[in-house]
Amino acid sequence: MPRLIELLESHLATIKHKVAQLQSLEKDVSEYRRRIVDMYNPPKQ
Repeated sequence: MPRLIELLESHLATIKHKVAQLQSLEKDVSEYRRRIVDMYNPPKQ
């Protein structure tokens, strides 16, 4: 049973790492999208 717990903890750590990478990628893509939108839609005065 302890080995099963170790495996599950290892898988959880891997999943958490991948989720963190995806969240970072989502943030980067969102920021890039905002910059592109701002570039093509300058503020109106």
